[in-house]
Amino acid sequence: MLARKKVLWPIRLKHVFSSVFLVLMILYSAPMRVQAQSPELPPFDPTSLVFETVAGDYGNIYNVIQDKDGFLWLAGINGAIKYNGYEAETIYSGDTISALFEDSEGLIWMNALSGLVVYDKKTGKISTYVSNPDEPNALSGGSFLFFQKTQLFAEDRDGFIWIATVNGLNKFDKKSGQFTAYKHKAGDPATLLDNDVWSVLTAKDGSLWVGTATGLH
Repeated sequence: MLARKKVLWPIRLKHVFSSVFLVLMILYSAPMRVQAQSPELPPFDPTSLVFETVAGDYGNIYNVIQDKDGFLWLAGINGAIKYNGYEAETIYSGDTISALFEDSEGLIWMNALSGLVVYDKKTGKISTYVSNPDEPNALSGGSFLFFQKTQLFAEDRDGFIWIATVNGLNKFDKKSGQFTAYKHKAGDPATLLDNDVWSVLTAKDGSLWVGTATGLH
């Protein structure tokens, strides 16, 4: 029995070292997640605020969000800009952007003067959606660019994207690529109070809250 143990011990050690080496190789070869770099900032002191100007020609900025990777996204008159803490990169230009939203898949939704713009951070693909009154499954209404409106997007538990517009509330199905519009219908209390929808929010309990020009749902 003793001789058998002397033979098995180095074999077991060899297996342990091989396993550790394999784990280290997997960790070393795994792709690293790219994140924004944050410059070192002093502790926040609300009694002595100092406003530091970020270099660059950004124009009017209407909305700012931070995505899951730590990057800042700026919506402005010059389009949509991604800021990594040191440098700015224009992602979408040629149109004014007033509101931004990141969904659970990392897609960046933009409210543009011409309609909706969706940017896929993984592929760099940009998709645009415009209203078409002749198409029942298209985005409803025309331009819904109002700079005082920034809570224009929400995502529910099923992954549907809800969009507030001046001509109803829209639900977008990413699988089918189709919109469903919900509008006010005279005499029907179960419909929207007003087609001019100002804001939309999905609560933690899954309920959908909709703010219109004349009331709240």
